[in-house]
Amino acid sequence: MKGFFGKNDFLLQGITKKGKPASCVSCGLGKTAKTKNMEPYGQFKKEIMLVGDIPCDYSDEKGKPWQGTDGRFLQNTLYKMGIDIFKDCVTINAINCAKPYDEAPTDHEMSCCLTKVREKIAKYNPKVIFLLGDIAVKQLIGDR
Repeated sequence: MKGFFGKNDFLLQGITKKGKPASCVSCGLGKTAKTKNMEPYGQFKKEIMLVGDIPCDYSDEKGKPWQGTDGRFLQNTLYKMGIDIFKDCVTINAINCAKPYDEAPTDHEMSCCLTKVREKIAKYNPKVIFLLGDIAVKQLIGDR
């Protein structure tokens, strides 16, 4: 069976409007985030990847994903299904730095994080990927 992602999907980089590769430096969100470029989190025992939208203020403060109200709801919901999000999964975000005032990320900011998201999917090679939120869906499959 053919997979959803092709081999070349992970070789492509986010591109700025000027045609240059997008990067953390060109994005600028790291200037205001407490946890710059939040790293993947979790032990990945069941080879499940959770892709969240963007770290909330509380997660940014703690340096760990799923620390706010939505995160506790997700933890409880998955726990009822036998999944511990910190032991069984690895979490990444579509946008790696928190954005002030819960603003939606711009297309440029999404492009800047795209390469890192694709690299993490290729590195972990999960059996299952849950896209949690509209930003995560747009980042990974919006054009499909």
